[in-house]
Amino acid sequence: MNNKINISPEKYQASSSKWLYFVDSLLILLNLSLSGTIIPSLLFSSELGYNIGIVIILNMAYLFFRFHINIKIPTHSLFIIYFLLNFINVFTSLLTSTGRFFPSLYLMLNTTFYVILYNLYIRYRKEVSLGATIKLIIRGYIWLGIVSIVSILLLFLLVRIGFDININDISHSMSVFKANVETLGHTYYFPYSLGIFLELSYSVISIPFLADYGGRICGLAYEPHISTFLVFPSLFFLLAYARSYQTKLFLFLIWLFIALISLSVTNIIAFCACITALLFLDKKWRYLGLIPLIIGVYFFVDFLLDSPLSFVLDKISGNDTSSIQRTI
Repeated sequence: MNNKINISPEKYQASSSKWLYFVDSLLILLNLSLSGTIIPSLLFSSELGYNIGIVIILNMAYLFFRFHINIKIPTHSLFIIYFLLNFINVFTSLLTSTGRFFPSLYLMLNTTFYVILYNLYIRYRKEVSLGATIKLIIRGYIWLGIVSIVSILLLFLLVRIGFDININDISHSMSVFKANVETLGHTYYFPYSLGIFLELSYSVISIPFLADYGGRICGLAYEPHISTFLVFPSLFFLLAYARSYQTKLFLFLIWLFIALISLSVTNIIAFCACITALLFLDKKWRYLGLIPLIIGVYFFVDFLLDSPLSFVLDKISGNDTSSIQRTI
């Protein structure tokens, strides 16, 4: 009796394509994670320069493995402008002896990553639709955003339960954090190996029930601004692809909660302004736009009260007696 299972070539090709797409997304995630996250330090070494070199080698090897001799070099104007600007940056760094070898490394890293994305786009367009191509290209980035969000949530929940967040000091063991340690005096922790906690050297403005630990939970990033620019655009991609109203509402509330935990005051105001505009443009979501609007106004007023611009509110509220005295 023959128990051999026959797999059709079409099914085998579809299965192998899924695995290749999966590896493609992982490589995209890895390249993006070099810009201010702790992932390369966990995977490779504590030195940023070594990690960039490792990823450059991986990019080059993957180009030959994935596309063999059919690697296409982009020649469009956007790539030429990018390459010229980065080449000038490398040349000036060598001329002025600044930046050490990092500009050259970043030029090689970003160029190989650019070529990978370009060739993946061409390959995907031959195999799937345009919509599916865009989804596959940005999937690695969305994964990075989701992992960062989960990291922040888990660490925050442990802190609220009562676990100590000021443990596992990594300020002097991973070079990616050294610049801020030396210039700003911040202290970094990696509690429970879940994410980064940034203990600021100055007081922060935050809503009361999130301000008692004196810093920011940054997830996989090492600065609130990096969390903002790296993670939060993924929300808009997810909202675009989410089908049900319940899913969109859940995503919106989660990202808004993360903003209150991790972002700086400036970031929160900017995020609330963007999400308010987005929600008010959609009739189904218009009433929800009041939530980020109220939060953004609160933080803006709180920021003015605690900044040199507080005189603006003093004039509005009539508390600026100095101007009255000068008038008299």
